[in-house]
Amino acid sequence: GEVNMWGEGVDDTNFASFVFPAASATSEAMWNARSKSLPGIGGRLASHRCNLVRAGINASPIGPGSC
Repeated sequence: GEVNMWGEGVDDTNFASFVFPAASATSEAMWNARSKSLPGIGGRLASHRCNLVRAGINASPIGPGSC
């Protein structure tokens, strides 16, 4: 799988916040057989985003109430 990112206003200060939500969602859809379960996807992506933030990666919120 591949996730492409391009944009005129993207640099090293906001790259991670643009890339990680899309990359996480794409990997969920490609490698997880349970990805057809929409409620499950939201929880897993929110949890993964929290892990990224704890690791120091400035990933954008997945939705309201994200860590």
